This record gives sequence, structure tokens and C-alpha cells, in this order.
Amino acid sequence: MNNVPCSVIQDLLPLYCDGVCSEESKKLVQAHIADCETCAEELRLMNAPMAAAEAEQEVQTARAASRAWKKNRHRGLRTGILLTVLLALAAAAVLLGLRYGKTYSPEDLDKIGKMLESEYKTAHIEIRGMVQKGDYLAVSGCDGDGLWHLGIFKRDAVFSRRWVYSGGLIRVKPGNLANWNYETPEGGTILVCFGAELPQGITGYQFSNSGVTYTCSVTGDSVLDFFFMPDTYDSKTHLEPIYQP
Repeated sequence: MNNVPCSVIQDLLPLYCDGVCSEESKKLVQAHIADCETCAEELRLMNAPMAAAEAEQEVQTARAASRAWKKNRHRGLRTGILLTVLLALAAAAVLLGLRYGKTYSPEDLDKIGKMLESEYKTAHIEIRGMVQKGDYLAVSGCDGDGLWHLGIFKRDAVFSRRWVYSGGLIRVKPGNLANWNYETPEGGTILVCFGAELPQGITGYQFSNSGVTYTCSVTGDSVLDFFFMPDTYDSKTHLEPIYQP
């Protein structure tokens, strides 16, 4: 042990802990505490609060970082969910807009006529007749060449007041009777009977389907009507006019 009294070393310990003592004093303290357990213990006690404070500060810093990370994570999650919802809504709006553009209102005769012109590749079609039964709509029109056309529409599954084109007949000559058949997903058949500018003397028409004969009357010079058959499509179905005796 060196000959420096403990009282001197203990006076130097605060300066030593704070790192403000001279190099000679630092070496003196280090040499003394290497042999003096009393002064070494005093130094440990002085350092203990500082170490505890530093440890507490580290804990508080870690907790603050954790809270900030969780907050940012939740904010990012909420932002991601919001963006996903907005993108889904935008996509749905686009799809609905595209779907709406392919549907037709019964009141918009000009739009229906233009669609049939494009579909049937013919001159101007003027809508002359329309009939609805259940979820189906039939529209008849005459083009610039005097030929008749039939368009069949089905009620749209989304826009219940609008209709989707499903098919039809083209270039039916005046005075003729024609029919359009559609096999439903349920296994039945929809038959649309059609004729325009029928000759005088025709009072009705008849047809057979799956062994059953149907007889219908005609009022005026045109026919446009639906029949819902329980059986599947019969390719031999055709309309026979009935003339006044």
C-alpha cells in the first residue's frame, strides 16, 4: 500500500468519479484503491447511483422507442387498411360503371335502338313494340329497309330496373311469324312469339312444344308475347297462322 492517507484519497474520489482530477491524482487514486478495500468500496458506492441512473435512463429510452414503434406500426396498419378499402371501393366503382354501361333502361328507346343497330349491323332501327314478363323484356323495331328485328333483354342482377341484352331475331320480313327460344338455367324454355305487319285475316296462331299444342289469338297486325315452357327447347317449334274462316 502507498503512504497516501485514506482521507486524502476520499477527498479525491468525487473528482475521480467525475473525471475532472489531474492525471497524477488519477494515478494516485488508482494505486491506492488497488491496495485499500475501504477506499475501493467508497468508490463503488459513489459509482452505484450513477450506474443505476444510467440503467434507468436506458430502460426509459427503450420503453419510449417501443411505444413509438407500436404507435407507428398501428398508424401504418390503419393507413394500410384505409388504402386497401379505398382501392377496393375504387375498383368496385369502376366495375359497377362498366356493368351499368352494358345495361339499358326501357325508357331509353334511342339507346336500345342504337345498340340493336350495332349488334345486328343494320340501318336505323326505330323501336315499335315492347313487352315485359317477369325478368325478361322483348323489344321490336323496324329498320330503314322495312325489315323487323327483335331484341331480348334479361333483368340485370345488380341494377334491378335495367336490362341486359341476351339475343334476338334479325331481318324478319313483314307479314311473317317468327319465334325466339331461350333455354333457362332452371331447365325450362322461354319462347318469344313475334310478327309485324301481319296480313288481314289472321286471327291467331298456334304452335306445339314437347307434345303440347298452344293456340293464341291475334289483335291488330302484330304479335309480341312471352311463353314460359316447363320443358327444354324444342327445335321444331314454329308458329302457324290461323286465318279467319
